[in-house]
Amino acid sequence: DLLSLSQNIGQQKAGLKTVKRDILGRVFISNMGDMQGLISGAANASGVDSSKISVSKFQAQEHEGFITQATMDMRFTGLSNAEFFGLVNTLNSRQKVRFDEISVNKNSSSNLLEGVATIHYYSQDESGL
Repeated sequence: DLLSLSQNIGQQKAGLKTVKRDILGRVFISNMGDMQGLISGAANASGVDSSKISVSKFQAQEHEGFITQATMDMRFTGLSNAEFFGLVNTLNSRQKVRFDEISVNKNSSSNLLEGVATIHYYSQDESGL
């Protein structure tokens, strides 16, 4: 009947919102400047000097439902272990950044980390909804 169908659709919509919150970032990212701002904010929240982080090879791909997948390389230099893991944790848990590949080297003289990570960020442009 129509009422039960309507209730079922409402429940599915609520479930979808929960899944979206777990997967999609809170900020819509469509260009390199947006992504640099997101990374800088995460670095600052983690106590990392944002000048030690750079973003390159930005690509954005649009999917159905106004969802954009941003893929880029994030380079880092001169990070302590605590700074590196704090940044990764902030990006992953708070910003919903997904890490694909990470290459990390430890400078033997300074004992600091440098490397590059290929990251993905999914967001939704809600202005079109």
